[in-house]
Amino acid sequence: MTTRTDQEVDLPRVGMAVFFTRGMSLEAWDRAGLLEREMAFYRRLSEQIGRVCFVTYGDSGESRYCQNLSSIEILSNRWSLPPNVYSVLAPYLHRAALRNISIFKTNQINGGWCALVAKALFGGKLLVRCGYIWSEFVERLGAGYVRRWLSISLERVVLRSADAIIVSSSEDACEVERRHLLKARSITTIGNYVDLDRFKPSQAVASKPGRLVFVGRLEEQKNPMALLNALVGLESVHLTVIGDGSLRSQLEHEVSRLNLSVDFLGTVAHEQLPDLLIQNEALVMPSIYEGTPKALLEAMACGVPVIATKSPGITGVVTHNRNGYLCGLSIEEIRGAIQAVLEDVVLRERLGQEAVRYIGKHHSLRAAVEQEVRIIERLCRTESVIR
Repeated sequence: MTTRTDQEVDLPRVGMAVFFTRGMSLEAWDRAGLLEREMAFYRRLSEQIGRVCFVTYGDSGESRYCQNLSSIEILSNRWSLPPNVYSVLAPYLHRAALRNISIFKTNQINGGWCALVAKALFGGKLLVRCGYIWSEFVERLGAGYVRRWLSISLERVVLRSADAIIVSSSEDACEVERRHLLKARSITTIGNYVDLDRFKPSQAVASKPGRLVFVGRLEEQKNPMALLNALVGLESVHLTVIGDGSLRSQLEHEVSRLNLSVDFLGTVAHEQLPDLLIQNEALVMPSIYEGTPKALLEAMACGVPVIATKSPGITGVVTHNRNGYLCGLSIEEIRGAIQAVLEDVVLRERLGQEAVRYIGKHHSLRAAVEQEVRIIERLCRTESVIR
């Protein structure tokens, strides 16, 4: 027998289909160590709204994840179609499973037109969730005119067709308004979440002196080369790098050339992250730009002081010298911030304690689920879409 807490919302049983980012699959989530992090949210959501389907770009091998997904149904690309083709045809190909779904949700804007096609075919409501502004990232990557035009055009069509929009930060809400002339009242900010039952301070494990950790993709956006060069001249400092990417071999060569103390762990399972994080005196995030980085939030939830650059997506979370330590993008500024934090134990304790309070108030998994349930409840009230 299932018991319900006073804070749970009574809802009609609805069906939701979640359309994955173009080209993304459960297998890709698993390889990146993200599967458990993402599933924590949808397991809790399905307990309150009923049926949830995942429309993924993986092949028939996605079925091996069924055992771990409880009540969540997997609709995969078992035809092995190219991602662009599948992103248009998936709603028709999965029509038997989707025709009775009430809410079609995008995981990101990139590929969100797949959910829009489903809405056009079957009715229902379109819930557009974007963890970052796709067209903005395409611009930052230096894409050509055609790709930039295509991304902003598709983004505009999807957003303007939405019955509700979720973004992960107030900065993103303002950017959506600016780029697409949408009213703020149509946009809800739900910050990226942290499972506070898993990511929390530990009294049993003490951090090790001089230990730093970096968590993220090893790509230019994350600025890892600047971090390595910032370590030059810092004695008794050891960096652990968690994550993988196209720059890994180049970074490993740089570590050897500069004779630095650095370990590359590659991708690790999400459930292993808390124990790895709390062994360090600080997490360093030297990114050039971000969405709302989950690795940053998870380190803060563990009480690990964070050193981060004054970059979009970070400044909306970290307040300098309060719940984290901000610095510029240059090697010298990153090095200075590392020195300031590692040399001041009182500062580290204060930053860590305030970070834990901040995450508990603004980024808990429970609160994120409750906010989305309220949006679904509102969508179901405005028009009867339950079949």
